[in-house]
Amino acid sequence: MTKELIARIKYRYSHYYDAKSKAKTHANAMKMAVNWEHEYPKGTSHTYIAGQIAECWERTEENEDD
Repeated sequence: MTKELIARIKYRYSHYYDAKSKAKTHANAMKMAVNWEHEYPKGTSHTYIAGQIAECWERTEENEDD
């Protein structure tokens, strides 16, 4: 029973943490998108720019793990 409880806690924590982490990353990328909109053609949405920024952060994080 203890192993089952620990496994359930780990599962819930990992899903909660991942969701919060992604939401925070998206919020930070949206803030940065406003600062970097001058680097993109006029009319480019902040959502697109934020997506590009978040992808860059993910690539950087993956490279640091190597």
